[in-house]
Amino acid sequence: MKIQFQKVSKQFGPVAAVKNMSFAIEEGEFVFLTGPSGAGKTTVLRLISGYYFPDEGEVTLDGKRLTAMKKKELLQWRQRVGMVFQEFKLIPQMTVGENVAVALALRRVPKKERADQLMKVLATVGLEEKKDAFPAQLSGGELQRVCLARALAMEPEILLADEPTGNLDPASSWKLMDLLQKINKKGRTVIMATHNVDIVNSLRGRVIALKEGRLVSDKKKGKYQ
Repeated sequence: MKIQFQKVSKQFGPVAAVKNMSFAIEEGEFVFLTGPSGAGKTTVLRLISGYYFPDEGEVTLDGKRLTAMKKKELLQWRQRVGMVFQEFKLIPQMTVGENVAVALALRRVPKKERADQLMKVLATVGLEEKKDAFPAQLSGGELQRVCLARALAMEPEILLADEPTGNLDPASSWKLMDLLQKINKKGRTVIMATHNVDIVNSLRGRVIALKEGRLVSDKKKGKYQ
């Protein structure tokens, strides 16, 4: 799935969150979105996911304009995109397994298949033994891995991660990055918004740098700017 921004702008009241932005992301890439707070990173992710629409320009997915999608097509597209947030957004009254199983239910996985699929996705993030634990019993790194498992349970083609290491200690951050890289190597596109200078500069992947809603650089092996 190729993602393309063509002179995209997005306004919120008097604030121009994204200004005349153009870039393309090929299927299977790992891309960092960098820039200070207010640079437009989260807005770009939400434009890709179809939760925001551009005020000007076009977001296209394999050549299909997001704004031309019918409601059913848009819902189908959103199910192809996994989201991981800085805030964990787990349901505190549910166990790890129950939180992840919500995604399986949304994907309409038959009930008789859910237990196997649940354990498979928990194994991917190394949390099989935490299936019956509640969020309050987990560390920050474990909580973020539950969020990742929930996103993966949707079997997304594209994984969007919005500051996923923002609430984590360095060791947990690197464990999460290792998982994201493994997921990417299996063919999924990963787009990660981050302030983490060490991670971006160590991994030296593609970096799209934003500032005040504008794209200021796009480098295949970039550094945090």
